Amino acid sequence: MKSLKKGLSLRKEPNQERAIDTMDSIIKATAHILEKEGFEKTSTNKIAAKAGVSIGSLYQYFPTKDSILALMMDRYMKSEIEMIDRVLKEKSSRTLEETIRDLLVAIMRSKKVSKRFTKIFAQKLFGFDKVDALKKVDDHMLGLFKIHIKPFEAEIRTENLDMALWMSIQCVKIIPVSIMFNDNYDLEDP
Repeated sequence: MKSLKKGLSLRKEPNQERAIDTMDSIIKATAHILEKEGFEKTSTNKIAAKAGVSIGSLYQYFPTKDSILALMMDRYMKSEIEMIDRVLKEKSSRTLEETIRDLLVAIMRSKKVSKRFTKIFAQKLFGFDKVDALKKVDDHMLGLFKIHIKPFEAEIRTENLDMALWMSIQCVKIIPVSIMFNDNYDLEDP
């Protein structure tokens, strides 16, 4: 959390199991309220009440609701990387088309789990100092793609494979988000 703008980092890291449980309760309560009411109607008082903790306990860890969202975004990005790792490692003998389709379907399904929550992330993401975190995700995904695309290199017609893969990654990441902001399409049918 050190890379976040001042005011978005944790006030203190939970060390004991009870403190970790408290923080997890705050995160779950925030997710619930964000999903039901949206970011603007979410407040630290509502979060504390839903989590069953005092406002003082919430403020021991988080200075603002933005700092809670920042931690949630970090966790979300880590879970995206883990999901992509799983999908790419599940079957190593797929065709290029199957590999790309499986990846697209998995990412789209992960985005639809919480449509409103993903929209909030997309809207708030660039307000946070997340460039380094996004670059790490892109670099990790590029490395994974390179490993799993290697058997299909002969089928790929490009002089700059890294650029082609990077562009593919950007498409894979933004298309599901774009679909959420366009009422003509639905994530239900990838």
